[in-house]
Amino acid sequence: MAHPDDLLFAAAEKLKIAETHRRSRNFTEARSLCEEILASHPEYVAALQTLGLVLAEQNDHAGALAPLSKAVMLCPVDWKLLTALSATNLKLRNTSAAMIHLDLASKLNPGDPHILLLQSEAHRQERDYEAAAVALRRCLAADPTIGEAKRLLADCLGHMGESREAAALLGQMVSEGKAGITALSLLIDLPYRLIDFDVLAALDKIESRTTSVSPERMRYLAAFVRAWIFDGRANHAEAWDQLVLANSLKRRAGEYAADAANRDRLLATARSLHEYPVQAGDPGLPVSLFITGPSRAGKTTLERLVGLLPDTRRGYENGIVEKAVRETTQLSGTITRRAINLLPPSLDGAFAERYTKSLLQKTQGARLLTVTHPGGLKDVIRLSAAVPNCRFVFMRRRRDDLAFRIFQKNYLEGNAYAYDLGSIGEYIDWAFEYIEFLHSRYPRTTLIVDYEDMIENPGSTLASVAALCDVALPQGNIPRPGDDRDCSRPYLDRMRALASPVRKVEG
Repeated sequence: MAHPDDLLFAAAEKLKIAETHRRSRNFTEARSLCEEILASHPEYVAALQTLGLVLAEQNDHAGALAPLSKAVMLCPVDWKLLTALSATNLKLRNTSAAMIHLDLASKLNPGDPHILLLQSEAHRQERDYEAAAVALRRCLAADPTIGEAKRLLADCLGHMGESREAAALLGQMVSEGKAGITALSLLIDLPYRLIDFDVLAALDKIESRTTSVSPERMRYLAAFVRAWIFDGRANHAEAWDQLVLANSLKRRAGEYAADAANRDRLLATARSLHEYPVQAGDPGLPVSLFITGPSRAGKTTLERLVGLLPDTRRGYENGIVEKAVRETTQLSGTITRRAINLLPPSLDGAFAERYTKSLLQKTQGARLLTVTHPGGLKDVIRLSAAVPNCRFVFMRRRRDDLAFRIFQKNYLEGNAYAYDLGSIGEYIDWAFEYIEFLHSRYPRTTLIVDYEDMIENPGSTLASVAALCDVALPQGNIPRPGDDRDCSRPYLDRMRALASPVRKVEG
């Protein structure tokens, strides 16, 4: 019989070989050795860790969850294990679980830059850009060489409206040779006038390098960036050619048909309702102001303006509703949902409790929270019935300008309508029709703001929002927002020549 020490030594040596295979990306051999070790030693934490890392590096994050969770269960005081499990949970968008484990890891190893980087990603998944930016600044203070932290910080700053600092940070990455196509594509959402380096030259260098980005993704990202560059230089013909190319590479007709059918069903269902209840007000709770409407209509600009109101907390695209729905369904023993329209009405009370808890945590004493979460139009009816003190501002914008900005935007996910001018037009028609319908049903808790009116008279717009939310106006002059009116003017003939109706699928 083998001596126990010999068995331990043999397992440890086998694990060293497995780890060597993992580092050389020979994942098949590494996994096989780990599974062989664990068959005899199922509580071997290091083997569980290596197996979890192997599966994660193969993008099998669901598979990695089991060994890493078991390893943390057996050894909850290893910050590296906690960090690895958190990274896997973030890949699976299990944000709350990741935050719990990252908090434990941070207590065990305070100030570690990689923990801070993951904490920032958890906040970004919750669209809490301010908290993410704080974590990223701490990360860069601990290790200024982490290029990913600079890219993510630039992204957060862009969402927060800190465009000048975001542009400077991206320029720094370019000068250091650390900017890839993903970083450079963040420029699209910034004003061209803020850029003080040759973006076209930087793009040419990036395209010539070997990268992990797929050729297809590289082509459409580069085309969107070139379109933005040429538009900024007033080379409108070249900008348009690049926009048409970029959108042709991203067009997803099948997804659009399903999306259009869902929108039509939503409007038809809303029209068929006999009652449109509004939850009673609660003076002890903050006001939730949802700034919604079609993409690129000016929601972020209005949120910056509303942020001037006293005792206001900007929530950006915060997923407070999605999180409350998820927690409500999970705690109620039902199938996990994230969209409030899929929540059984019998759970509205439980949802309101979860929502209120998150609201008080986010406002931290403020009287007003703004939310610009995408897709908020679809939530208005259910939120009005379930949550006290909800107010809604619907943004509209001149159709040509709105269509052009949508066509110019590279969306990370969803928005299947956005890559064809015909489907963009249908989406805008639907959004404007739904806005008018909702405002007619909720005249006391909703407001329609036209982008052009907001730019022309921001003080009047802010006064209307303050009256809607029953809050005081700020002292002093109201700064004028950036003016993006008539952005489509150089492209109108091209847009009208390209636009064509899109047949929608009835459902």
